[in-house]
Amino acid sequence: MSRSKIPEAVQEQVRQRASYLCKYCHASTVAGLDLNRDRVLNIRATD
Repeated sequence: MSRSKIPEAVQEQVRQRASYLCKYCHASTVAGLDLNRDRVLNIRATD
């Protein structure tokens, strides 16, 4: 099915969901990096 045959309302729903997933994934990645950084700093502090 070509993109032009997909109803505009469905295309908009897909765009919104993709945007939400990108924001969620980015936020999770940033939080994960922050947690890892804090864990490394705590390990170094106890050495």
